[in-house]
Amino acid sequence: MPLTGSQRHRNATSKRFWGVTVLFTCALILSACGDDEGSGPQFVSDVRPTSISTQTVSAPSPTATTPPTEQATSEPGSVISTRSAPRFAYLIIDGALTSYDSAGRTFTRIDLPSDLTLIGHAASPTGDRVGVLGVQNSRLIVQFFGADGVALTEAIPLSVPSIPRVESSPSATPGATPATAMPVQDTANKLHIDWIPQGNAVTVSGPGVNQRVSMSGEVMPISRTGVAGTVMRSIWSPMDLQVAIQTQLQNGDQSVYLLDSGHDEARPLEAFEDIHGQGLSNLQWMPSGLGLIAVMGDVENGVVMNGQLYMYRFDAETPSLIATSGLGGPSSTITHAVVSPDGHSIAYAVMVRDLNTWHLHSLWVRSMKSGPAVSIPTDSGSPITSLQWTEEGIVWQQADGTLMVVDDSLNPRPLGTSPVATPVVEASPAATPIDELVPVG
Repeated sequence: MPLTGSQRHRNATSKRFWGVTVLFTCALILSACGDDEGSGPQFVSDVRPTSISTQTVSAPSPTATTPPTEQATSEPGSVISTRSAPRFAYLIIDGALTSYDSAGRTFTRIDLPSDLTLIGHAASPTGDRVGVLGVQNSRLIVQFFGADGVALTEAIPLSVPSIPRVESSPSATPGATPATAMPVQDTANKLHIDWIPQGNAVTVSGPGVNQRVSMSGEVMPISRTGVAGTVMRSIWSPMDLQVAIQTQLQNGDQSVYLLDSGHDEARPLEAFEDIHGQGLSNLQWMPSGLGLIAVMGDVENGVVMNGQLYMYRFDAETPSLIATSGLGGPSSTITHAVVSPDGHSIAYAVMVRDLNTWHLHSLWVRSMKSGPAVSIPTDSGSPITSLQWTEEGIVWQQADGTLMVVDDSLNPRPLGTSPVATPVVEASPAATPIDELVPVG
């Protein structure tokens, strides 16, 4: 049936309406696309940005930030920090006290008197000199030498009623037992020599001896008023404000006292009062002077066994555990714990006793704040006799004569040798584009 004029008019109007609607919808879509992709014309040759590049990234709120772990923020080797470490190390090599210059990787023998029986030695805080403790002409003496091996002072006799029973130690660690016997322990027949932070005097301490010996030759007693038991060791605070005095009672109980500068009476450090039946070794100050480091464990035949490494800050109630010797089993202990000069890390050895013979189980370094301990590769199971920090890295010596150093690369090398350069990997010819191999012409 043919449409009437009115029907044709309505159809035309409807088509025009839908046409306008479609055009308007397309315009809205194009406008939205333009807003999403950015202003300006878009061409096929234009690189269209990804959704990430067009997003506005806001900075995270400080309260919502999660502190990264040690492993996430740095490589494991970064725990070997040599900042503030001394240039020189002092070692016993072929029975002779020797200085090692980490800058030139050279060794220099210290010119000790031939009639001196060496008991112990200690490097100055800067490493440029060494204090020697020994027996000469039936006298207990201290003498100072430079890193070049030349004597800086004459022998200084100590004022003691009698010469204590001592043992000559071939170990490079002050007060250490012979390298073939047991790890370093604070036993009743050992004397210790430690530097005062100013680098102009040392302390000599042990059963029957507790004195300050200046390079000028002055010998002064260190007060032990208020101290109960036999003095085992006295070490001066890096801040020159206090002296930590380790003692032992006849029943074997050990304590730590603090003697404040300018005072005559020491006071007990309560954090170490509840260690009855346990022994202390490796007692040392934190470089900040705000606390102490010590290994604590059970005493077996005068030796600290199952020793665990603790840090005690004076603002804390109790010492906090840093490391255990559990990996070595029930016959193991931690020895030779040494804090880095900047206080950020600590290196230590785990030793194992088997039929009264000591073996190195493992060598470790870890951050004092957080993160896992990092194992230092070793090739010999011979017991550690010395462990110290230098500008070059961590230097250690073993009873079989092994002398090694490791830096933050975690690749140990013999002491005195240069680091092995990392080989440069060249690109394989197969990776070169073919069109670059074909001559153009």
